[in-house]
Amino acid sequence: MISDQTCILFHEYTNEINYINIISGTGCASYVGFQGGAQSLYFGRACNVGNLCHELMHALGLHHEHTRPDRDQYVTIQWDNVVPGKQDNFKVKEGDTQDLPYDYDSIMHYGTYYFSSNRNPTIDSKKRESRLDREIT
Repeated sequence: MISDQTCILFHEYTNEINYINIISGTGCASYVGFQGGAQSLYFGRACNVGNLCHELMHALGLHHEHTRPDRDQYVTIQWDNVVPGKQDNFKVKEGDTQDLPYDYDSIMHYGTYYFSSNRNPTIDSKKRESRLDREIT
């Protein structure tokens, strides 16, 4: 699926220094960003294809779309609605956008209510027709 849409190719591990180790577990998680060496990606029963793609992109070095340096032009983060301790998931990450347009539909973009502490939006789009209310599936 990822290889069909990108220049990223996967192959079975032989003896590479850097690799992704997919581990059966209870959740869906990976370190955010390329760590080097053996990078664990936890893939539990509750994970779906969208979750796996999202976590693979993290393992390959991608950050969340809504943390781009130019994100304030496109979305508003409702900090008062974010679960305490989860604010880092919404903080701007410095880096180069590679002159790519902001992608509201990116698998790397959180939905409207992700990590909401009170059922109110954590991310509001400044573009009316965006679909941030979707689930990662």
